[in-house]
Amino acid sequence: DALDALARFAKPEWAESLRKLGDRGNPDTAQRSTALELLGATRAPRAAATLLDALPQPDVTVAAVDGLQRLGDAAQVPTLLRLHKQSAVAANFVEDREFEPETPASFRARHLTAHSAVALYRLGERGGVERGARLYHLVRLQQRIHANAAKRRVVDTDPTGQAIRKSILDKAHYLAQLEAYLLKSAGPVPESQRAALVDFARTATDEAEVRWVAAALMNSPGGAHWTALAEAKDGIVRRVAQAVGKR
Repeated sequence: DALDALARFAKPEWAESLRKLGDRGNPDTAQRSTALELLGATRAPRAAATLLDALPQPDVTVAAVDGLQRLGDAAQVPTLLRLHKQSAVAANFVEDREFEPETPASFRARHLTAHSAVALYRLGERGGVERGARLYHLVRLQQRIHANAAKRRVVDTDPTGQAIRKSILDKAHYLAQLEAYLLKSAGPVPESQRAALVDFARTATDEAEVRWVAAALMNSPGGAHWTALAEAKDGIVRRVAQAVGKR
């Protein structure tokens, strides 16, 4: 997207202007979020300190996480790991089967869980591959559950039923967006995660996890490092790895 394109050209000289735009005194949350993420892309000397200060601010926490990801500094992994564990408990993707209405707090927790997982993966955290694939599995499962539940017929004269159905449908749409984000973020595979991805992909058989692995491979540069997946258990992984390896 446009922010990704702009981030590729970010320079340390932009840092001071971006800090001002990202300050909590700026009432424009969207502008603050963009500024903080781009600040990470500048990789300026004091960018990390500014982003860490922004983490406790609920309206820009996700942007600060994305900024730390773009900073590319593995020293931020412990902080991001603690944040991810906290948000994952609140997001509760595993047991979310009661079709409860989405609240601002639960929305933020789900969003933060996904973005922090991607940041950890991108920064080379040793559990990043398995965490990313597993989270994709959980989000995809919940999306399918809610999408199927939204198909239930509700009569027009039942306002309560209609409201519940709309809540389920809205959540299904949001989960679909989260699923697409996780799939897009699977690749290109960071060099620091290549060995871990090969180890995971060799034995992956879960349908959702295979989809995530295939997306990671398809969006990555080719090379001999994928040839080890010629012996992967899943045929899709084998074929994708062979095709990518020949590029």
